[in-house]
Amino acid sequence: YQCTVCSTSFSCSSNLLQHQRSHTTKKACKCMQCGKSFSYISALTQHQAVHCRE
Repeated sequence: YQCTVCSTSFSCSSNLLQHQRSHTTKKACKCMQCGKSFSYISALTQHQAVHCRE
């Protein structure tokens, strides 16, 4: 299953559907340290670990 927006491929259609939301949903979770935005709080939390290692 391939994303028509960015050509990323997935073995499961459910993973493709979840991925496609990243192209359409508002990214409301913003990192206060660098300004990068994420669709999910879990992704923001994972990203913030990068700043802890700096």
